[in-house]
Amino acid sequence: MVHIYSNDNGLCGQTLAPFVVGLKENTICLATATSASHLFIIHLHTELAVMTNLDFLFNIIVNNSDFIPGTDKLFNSYNQPSINAGGVVVFRARSQGGNGQPATGIFLSDSKGSAIDAIAVRGGMVPDPNNADAAFNEFPSFPRIDRDSDMAAFRGQSNPVYLYADTRIGTSGIYSNPSGTLITGASLLGVPELPEFNYYSVPETDPSIRFDQFPGAPAPTNNVIAFKGNWTDGSGEGQTGVYVRDLIADGGQSPVRFIADSNTLIPDVSGDIEFGSTAPPSASRNKVVFLGVDNEEDPTYGGIYLSDLNGDPTKLKTVVSLGGLAELLGDPDGLAKIGEVLSFDGRSVAYWGAWGDEVSYQLISCSEEGNQDIREYCRELSVDGEQGGIGQGSDGSYYFLREIPDKQGIFITDIVTEKTKLVAASGVDYESFVFFNFSGRPPGVGGGDTPEGGEESL
Repeated sequence: MVHIYSNDNGLCGQTLAPFVVGLKENTICLATATSASHLFIIHLHTELAVMTNLDFLFNIIVNNSDFIPGTDKLFNSYNQPSINAGGVVVFRARSQGGNGQPATGIFLSDSKGSAIDAIAVRGGMVPDPNNADAAFNEFPSFPRIDRDSDMAAFRGQSNPVYLYADTRIGTSGIYSNPSGTLITGASLLGVPELPEFNYYSVPETDPSIRFDQFPGAPAPTNNVIAFKGNWTDGSGEGQTGVYVRDLIADGGQSPVRFIADSNTLIPDVSGDIEFGSTAPPSASRNKVVFLGVDNEEDPTYGGIYLSDLNGDPTKLKTVVSLGGLAELLGDPDGLAKIGEVLSFDGRSVAYWGAWGDEVSYQLISCSEEGNQDIREYCRELSVDGEQGGIGQGSDGSYYFLREIPDKQGIFITDIVTEKTKLVAASGVDYESFVFFNFSGRPPGVGGGDTPEGGEESL
């Protein structure tokens, strides 16, 4: 079951994290997962500052007695949803396996109990460009929705969508519905051999370079998608960056625009220090925010950065930096870690952060449900001692022991006033805000133009 905590007017913006869904003035919206079988909207009749005697109103969006549209299969499991200002909800969900593969797809409903609509389902045709009759076979990330419209955006995997000469290409893309009909927003087709699709190429580099993959969940805002793209430069080195594309401008052929990549200097840092890693962005009301750091595994420099699409998108403003908020935290070293998952309503950014050197350890088990290949790979890593694996317990489950910071919390920064609040912290009321999920494509499973490296981990 997934709960969405929403305010009375449904103005909670996008669902961008397992914890923070959105925010509006003094109300924060949270998402949590439990083991039951419904998807809820919960209306919160109080300000964040007064978290006692809460008055909740539950609206069921979908549950396990509902049929997946166009099938005779019941919904069975759900990922975190996204909700816009009008109470429209998009979510990824699936049925049980039964005979053959489970039905899975991206769906839309609302907090008023309207019928559930399918935006895209496994086996459904990928929108053009598609001269190979390719169908969707997976949706690797949860969908997002524009705060002020019903425009959704999501990743989709398929067999190659395009054939030319003796080549088959295009197993991954970003898809959206800015005018109601599903279209391709970003694609792997930006190659010199297909000049008619050059608007899909990687900008600010050799025009012959295409994207390899689109990690994370893309974010829609006002006919624009913001996304992370991975690509390979001419020397064979892997690169990554943050990009946007207007899906309506120029008759639907507006090129991908550049915000930042692995070769961009980190703002407000002395010396020529480049982004070693950029996380999938969040977007609202023509603004984009993203986490960028010098080293993903052990960052020293970086933070959260703002790009205004109404001006030059490459002019980045620092929202919060590693080492920042020292006075708020009472720690001279400031923030030591910042989470890459951001919730953004166009003015306020909510994010996870940690400070100090003290750590504890969290015990995590491999899931007993879901994709069989992922479950088997999780068990293999546990037995091999990879990623904190400690093997099988006496109860038969397979475990990992992962380090978590003792001092951590959820922050909100106003990009206009530049003021930051620590709205929840570990300690008396909360033990931790860290959420672990084992997902992705295990090595040697499935196919595609480029393996999704680095995503098959905790």
